Amino acid sequence: LLSRVRGGWGGGAEHLPEEAAISEDDALQAIKIALMINVNYGLYLATLLITGLRPHEVRALNFRNEVIPRVIKLDKQSRTKRAYYAFLTPNLYIELLKRAGEDGKVVHYRRETEHKTLKEIRQHIPSFRPYSLRALNTAILIKAGLPQTVVEFIHGWAPKTVMRSHYLDKQLTLKEMLQDILEKHNQALKHIDEQIATMIKVLEK
Repeated sequence: LLSRVRGGWGGGAEHLPEEAAISEDDALQAIKIALMINVNYGLYLATLLITGLRPHEVRALNFRNEVIPRVIKLDKQSRTKRAYYAFLTPNLYIELLKRAGEDGKVVHYRRETEHKTLKEIRQHIPSFRPYSLRALNTAILIKAGLPQTVVEFIHGWAPKTVMRSHYLDKQLTLKEMLQDILEKHNQALKHIDEQIATMIKVLEK
């Protein structure tokens, strides 16, 4: 799974070398630095870590596509790309809702802010790339014991038909299935969600 998220199905431009992978502590430090410079960009990085989505997918997230609370459907980007879902944690969800744009955009920031913030982060964590948060998300979910099928679905590798077979004996509706995945996802990332919430509270004081 980790090699797949680093290199994609065919490797190439999205390849993330093993030595460029970052730790959980590095990711939280990067988010903290970003929050101090620009809250919106800090929340963008936090959303990357929590959802495991690609950067362009997080930028395209819209609350108008919310299926159930904390689960947002992503539209297909191409004929070959499957439609799938973004799973958010409770504290991050509240913060994103508070700052959502009038158009429903989940995250929003200026490009010049990104350049300034990444420059500052890389002074402390030279290997940091926003995309590396996707691989870290996978590692956290696997470490928490989530079934491979569930992790693949969260990351958009497995179509709904695969998940249907995983939940076949439970005879769940789509919303019930998504709720079950959300609970597993949220439990695995609870400690991350709480630390991000604490960072934001400290900044707001």
